[in-house]
Amino acid sequence: MAFVGIGRATLEYRETASPTGIRHRVWTACRVLVTMKVYVSSTGEAEPMISLPVLAAILGLGAVVVMVTAIPLARWLQRREVAAAQTSFTRQREALEARFFELAAISGKPRGLRWVKCDWQPLVAWAREARTGLITVFVSIELHFEAIEGGDMEDVAAVSTVRDACAVFHYQRGRWGTGGKALFNMNASDATSRLQGQFTPLE
Repeated sequence: MAFVGIGRATLEYRETASPTGIRHRVWTACRVLVTMKVYVSSTGEAEPMISLPVLAAILGLGAVVVMVTAIPLARWLQRREVAAAQTSFTRQREALEARFFELAAISGKPRGLRWVKCDWQPLVAWAREARTGLITVFVSIELHFEAIEGGDMEDVAAVSTVRDACAVFHYQRGRWGTGGKALFNMNASDATSRLQGQFTPLE
C-alpha cells in the first residue's frame, strides 16, 4: 500500500493483483502530483515544488499588477464620487441654500451689517480641497445688507451696494454641508483661480 501526502490530506492507493489496476493507480497518482505540483518525500509528506526565489518573483509580479491597476481604479472611483456629489447637490440645492443663508446671517460677518437677501446665480465651480480631499462647490451669489442700528456701518453709504461673493459647500461621507462661509468680491470661477494652492478644479 502506498501513501501520497498533499498538505494534510493523504491519498491511499491499494495495490491489486491485476497489473492493469496497478498501472492505472500509479498513473493516477502521477497525474495528482503534476496537478498539485508537489514532491513526495520518503516520509510520505508533501513538499512544494515552488522554490523561495520563484515564489518571491510571483509575489513581486503580483505587486506590480496591483500598482499598475491601482491608479486607474482610484481615478475611476474619484470620477464616480464626483458624479454622485454633483447629482446629490442638484437635488438638495434649495435646502442647502437656505441652510447657508441661515448660518451666514448669524455669523456676524461682515461686521456691523445685517444679511437681508441672497440672490443665487447659476454659475458654479467644482473643486477638491487639497488638504482634506473633500469635494467642494463654489456658488456665485449677490448679497444685500443693511446697517445694524448703532453699529459702525450705520452712516456708510456703501452699505446698500450689492456685493458679489460665492457660497462654499463641502461634500463629506456622501453628504453635503455648509458652514455659511462666503468668499467676498469674487464669483465661483474666480474662487478656483485665486485659491489654486488650496483647491484643485474639477470638471
